[in-house]
Amino acid sequence: MLEQNYGFVNVAGEISNLRSYPSGHWYFTLKDERAEVSCVMFRGQNQRIARRPENGDSIRLEGRLSLYEARGTYQIIVSSMHAMGEGALMLAYERLKRRLHQEGLFDEGRKVPIPTAPGRVALVTSLRGAALQDMLTLLRRRSPQTEVIVVGSAVQGDAAPGELVEALERIQRTDLEFDCIVIGRGGGSIEDLWAFNDERLARTIADCTIPTVSAVGHETDFTIADFVADARAPTPSAAIEMITADSVLYPQLLNYIGARLPQLMQQHLVRARRSLERQRLRPPTRLLQHHAQRLDDVERRMHAAIGKQLHRQRSRLQWMHGRMRHPGMALRLVRQRLDILRHRLRNNSLAGHLQRRRRELEEAPARMAAGAGRRLRTFRAGLDAASARLEAVSPQAVLKRGYALVWRDGELIRMQADVKPDDILQIQWADGERPVRAEDS
Repeated sequence: MLEQNYGFVNVAGEISNLRSYPSGHWYFTLKDERAEVSCVMFRGQNQRIARRPENGDSIRLEGRLSLYEARGTYQIIVSSMHAMGEGALMLAYERLKRRLHQEGLFDEGRKVPIPTAPGRVALVTSLRGAALQDMLTLLRRRSPQTEVIVVGSAVQGDAAPGELVEALERIQRTDLEFDCIVIGRGGGSIEDLWAFNDERLARTIADCTIPTVSAVGHETDFTIADFVADARAPTPSAAIEMITADSVLYPQLLNYIGARLPQLMQQHLVRARRSLERQRLRPPTRLLQHHAQRLDDVERRMHAAIGKQLHRQRSRLQWMHGRMRHPGMALRLVRQRLDILRHRLRNNSLAGHLQRRRRELEEAPARMAAGAGRRLRTFRAGLDAASARLEAVSPQAVLKRGYALVWRDGELIRMQADVKPDDILQIQWADGERPVRAEDS
């Protein structure tokens, strides 16, 4: 009767007696000041919950009424669960707020003024949120001369605090100069805004060297980020109104920019010189050194192996030439063997065998000459191929393809950073060399 007549129900209350079994199912009691009811949420449903609830959390759940016959008790089979912003979350929020306040992170004395005519602003928010479009539209209308850098980050979920911290740290590490940072998002439930109650994010905002405005949620929403930031705006749009001046102030703004421009250019030149000096003095990494040394070793071994192979082939070719130039010696050896065989055949009266051996010996010089010719052609072809490979990797062949070598005092220059102004260099091409003087570009 319960399942047929009531079906799905929507109930709000506080969790108590929460138990999680090895099967992954959750069993708990939902109660208020007047009553309580048993609930079960099976693993297939609770795996979709972003944060595991705790005893004392105020939640709103949906499910269906059912009867557990083994105990004779009715219960709710929970299909979805949403926190109501009270209970454990609010308790954690108040504890962190009280601790940071005692440490002095909320003190007005440590906060800096927010500029009303910033030249460059960083917006830290979700790239897909409506709050970003509202802020960009308002910035274009109120202060079109302001340069806007958007740093995307998740603004809700477990990964959001870490991404927000990384975005703030990345802004402070860059060489760009920012006059202000606006960090925030649109409205939502306490769970949606919970990333801005993270302790690490709060300390990062408090330590930020750039004036920071917290613009999280609606006017009635307060997060820890609002208290530690240099200023709090009730909405993202209000933050833009806070940091930008109306168009009537543009002449004053232009005068300000004109006065700041020489100073900013000088600072930029100083940073550029320092960066260039660091790049010039920076040694090559150990990995590059290791690979360069391996390359040199492989090249050395390759040239040595090719040289040895050519030497062996030349020696064998000379030996073959020697045999071809002196066939008489081979014929004398054959005749001596023929005489021995004739003597043996004469003594044994093997006339038939002698005749066969005589024919073989008579044909032997021709066979030897033909075999030696084939081997000689084979070795010549191998020698030509080895010579072509050696020529392909020779420095002279590389120079003929349009490359050049740069020397200084007999030392090969491999890096541009090794050349100093007024150095006398020697440029080597395939057809000759020429001295040159290095100039400062």
